[in-house]
Amino acid sequence: MTVRARAIAQQYAMGFRLADEKVWRLPLEDELREKMNSAIADLHNSSPSRFAQAGTAAAYLSFFVGSDAPRKMPTIPWIHLDIAGTSTSEGDTDWDGLFPKGQSAGVSAPSAA
Repeated sequence: MTVRARAIAQQYAMGFRLADEKVWRLPLEDELREKMNSAIADLHNSSPSRFAQAGTAAAYLSFFVGSDAPRKMPTIPWIHLDIAGTSTSEGDTDWDGLFPKGQSAGVSAPSAA
């Protein structure tokens, strides 16, 4: 998870522990934000390497909310949970089978409401 507000990080970490799921905090890299500068637009919506990464997504989000957003944008607390790729696997057990797992849904759904 990438988050600036310590209270939100602690709240989510506790939720993940209660759901018996692993989570850890990732940094919000200023370098990734700088790579989104554009000569022809307000903001480049991806990294120059074009590879999607959790850090890139969080850096992009940070331009629109929270304390890093421009003054004209809302400054609401935010969190980025990178849950891509957790929905299926190649195992053959009930837990690790070829079906969606819903990982992180139990933690994030109540908070989104």
